Amino acid sequence: MTLANWCVFIALFLPYLSTATAKFSGGDFDPRQNHDPRTFLEELPGWRKRADYAQLNAFEVTSTFAAAVIIALFVVAA
Repeated sequence: MTLANWCVFIALFLPYLSTATAKFSGGDFDPRQNHDPRTFLEELPGWRKRADYAQLNAFEVTSTFAAAVIIALFVVAA
């Protein structure tokens, strides 16, 4: 596996790392709140809210990043 493939593999897990940071690091998360997670995440303070924003950004750009890496590998390989 090339370094580019590893970068895509790691990028796929970054949104979930940010989600876990936003939800579980404050100690006030109750699994019953999963029925309405957006309300819970909107009310988070400080760095936990920034972790939620990082999660949203990562979900938006991961597919574009993966496509760019795959195209770059294909063009160089051809």
